[in-house]
Amino acid sequence: MKKGIFLLLLAGIILSCDDISLRETIDEMVLGWTREVSVLSPKDNAGLTEKTPMLDWEDAGGASGYELQIVESIDHFAEAEIIETTESEYEIPDELIICDTRYWRVRAVKDDEAGEWGETRSFKIIISDTPALLGELDIGGNPYKMEIQGDYAYIPYCDSVGVKIVDISDPSAPVLVKTIEKKVEDLSVEDQYLYMLQVDNDMDNQLEIYDISNPSSPELVSSCSLTAGSVNYDPEDSVLFGDNIYIAVQGDSSEWGILRILISDPASPGNPVFQKITPDTDPLWYMELSGGYGFVTTNAGVFSCSFFGEVDQLDYYPINNQGEAFTAVSDHYLFVSDGLNASHPLIILDIADPSNLTYVSEYNPEMATAWVAVYRDYLFTTTDPDKKLRIIDISDITNPTLYTTKEDLPISEIIGNYAYGVDYYKGKLVITDLLP
Repeated sequence: MKKGIFLLLLAGIILSCDDISLRETIDEMVLGWTREVSVLSPKDNAGLTEKTPMLDWEDAGGASGYELQIVESIDHFAEAEIIETTESEYEIPDELIICDTRYWRVRAVKDDEAGEWGETRSFKIIISDTPALLGELDIGGNPYKMEIQGDYAYIPYCDSVGVKIVDISDPSAPVLVKTIEKKVEDLSVEDQYLYMLQVDNDMDNQLEIYDISNPSSPELVSSCSLTAGSVNYDPEDSVLFGDNIYIAVQGDSSEWGILRILISDPASPGNPVFQKITPDTDPLWYMELSGGYGFVTTNAGVFSCSFFGEVDQLDYYPINNQGEAFTAVSDHYLFVSDGLNASHPLIILDIADPSNLTYVSEYNPEMATAWVAVYRDYLFTTTDPDKKLRIIDISDITNPTLYTTKEDLPISEIIGNYAYGVDYYKGKLVITDLLP
């Protein structure tokens, strides 16, 4: 179509041109392929909300076709594949995902000869202003977190309705396949095993291990009391590292610290080993793992510890009067939100050196922030009391800025362009396409 329009315009121009412009026009018509191609779209450094963007450029006079290069880094052109096309446009065939950046250039060819490469342009995939609901499932209770492994989501609750196992292989139609009717504070999933921290006021709290080779029919493999010495510990959060599960606990008699349980053989876990590594008045909340180091929030800050061998405390970053502090880790940064205090900003710490936790920046919506998730250049957090999701741009980690605010969009984990979240207030699993 563009070639036809070009020729019609060219004919009109030739009829009205003087000798000099006529020669230039004919020259461009015949030899335009030897020069840089004029790119139309997308604009350089554009932010696109398309999974398969269209690249478009002007027709080049005399060209028999075009060659493109599309790379992830600007210094990769030398070894990049050359894509051939006869059209003056090209739609990227493989779906891109949020925060993907691409650099591209194009040149015209005539038979076996190539013209000059045009200017290099770039674009980045960004979250759409209109995310689309893919699927949801009423699961009841007050879900507050989830873990995803393969095609299944494992969702614990903070009440007695149990653990829900949901098939999410079709994001538009999630299906509940099993409920484990036990009160569970937290869970972890690795390979074929589900590790649940069961809380029961009528008995000792337990670590229960299930074989989930068939997620619709989990089988209890073993259990382990969370009693060490004379204290039955109240579990808050857990992480898996190596052959151990590490559990942040609150216990009787102001005993707060880390329980370590050997699980090299899930059928026969070892006895819990407790280590008190926080101040007496500092109950623990949540724990993240990064490179074999744990990062645990308390009512007064964040401490780091090593999980190589014995559990050793490394550093402590104080945050005065902190409430229920939620955490997330991305790259070498720890994100700490305060789910109770509107006066406390969400804080970003550099944890590259776990023995020296360092302040980087903060984001303050002047509301309590909770349920933190991080995905590439975006931070997701729900604010209270407005119950809105705030998406924060952290591409410049030293200056986090609000990207957008969304209603009714819970996000716990992002895979590709899909967001998976649990709505604490409505008792739902919600799956959203962030790039519809």
